Amino acid sequence: MSYLLFGTLIVLIVLGIGAARRISLYSPLMISALVWQFVFACGLLVGNHFYPVTDRAFVLWLVWFLVSSTAYFFLSDQPPEAGAAECRRLPLDYSLALVALILWLAYQIRAVGSAGPAQFLSNLRLSANDNAGLTSLRFVDRFYPWVFALFIFEHVNARAGNRRLRFLLWFLMMQFTMATMGKLTALTPILAWAVIKGVRGGLPLRKLAVLVPAIFCLLIGLHLARALVGEKTEIGTFLGLYVYSPLVALGYMATPHDLPFGAHTFRFVYALWHALAGGAQPVEVVQGYVAVPLPTNVYTVIQPFALDFGVVGVALGAAIYGVFFSLLFRLARLNGQLSLILYAGFSMALVGQFIGEFMFTMFSGQLQFVIAAVLVVSQSRRVPAQAKAV
Repeated sequence: MSYLLFGTLIVLIVLGIGAARRISLYSPLMISALVWQFVFACGLLVGNHFYPVTDRAFVLWLVWFLVSSTAYFFLSDQPPEAGAAECRRLPLDYSLALVALILWLAYQIRAVGSAGPAQFLSNLRLSANDNAGLTSLRFVDRFYPWVFALFIFEHVNARAGNRRLRFLLWFLMMQFTMATMGKLTALTPILAWAVIKGVRGGLPLRKLAVLVPAIFCLLIGLHLARALVGEKTEIGTFLGLYVYSPLVALGYMATPHDLPFGAHTFRFVYALWHALAGGAQPVEVVQGYVAVPLPTNVYTVIQPFALDFGVVGVALGAAIYGVFFSLLFRLARLNGQLSLILYAGFSMALVGQFIGEFMFTMFSGQLQFVIAAVLVVSQSRRVPAQAKAV
């Protein structure tokens, strides 16, 4: 309990400094602090149902939070306000391609959802697990980075002329959510949209206060919809398992000693080496379970750096996060088209840091998104001023 109170106090101090300096709620400093404040608040509510946070886990968290917050504070402080944002569009209408993809994905979802041993939505969730032995929608992953890049691009450049495209892209993103029945898949487009609006001043605190509870209800509903028959869910257990338990599990995770240098942090390199030269098999993205006492297999953003390089690795990882997201946020605030797209697209790595690490360990997917975003922006054209009305 003392660690929970101490952590809460540290985060509140950072939030207070950010508020006093009028730093944007959508800056990496404030997003990170709010996320960890939520984690410690959940710990204070339901922590008695879990093992205590270990000394090592708290020290690792403290190093991560203080190093990253220091970088966020000094590097992403408010830049000068930029002028009017440039509005761009792609030189072709790809609505029919989106409709075709929607129809194909609907067919695939129906086929997979109807083929498993459980109810429809549970089958879809089970199919997303390679160990379940069911037909999967793995090919859908190839489309996702491109559709996501288009989704963000059209919302960065929202105007009357692309309403149809925005609607179709929202529909597709929700289809991707249904295909995997994943809570993070549902949250990702909503978060990207909110960050775009927030960075540009279109989502003030009063609207955010309505949006956050609505998103929480959506995630709870998704969790209940995909639950297996007979599976019970309580709000306290949900909060504890999905929000608080990763920090607890960080102190109880197994520490392998026979892996190559940086096996988790540089997983993408080892995966390439394995594919191209027959090198050693890379470590699995999905980690093994540990009891805290409920079983969990997520260990916060800190896990790969701690397993590979210990406390020094955690400090370096936090510094990399701090520099990268700070500079990206500054450029996004200056109405950099590509920077805002990337910041919105990577925002899940900031918000989801209490669950796991989504930049290095999922580098392949992130790289595909970056390539898609660069190509989309490079092929776009400036929209005349008279066509910019939303």
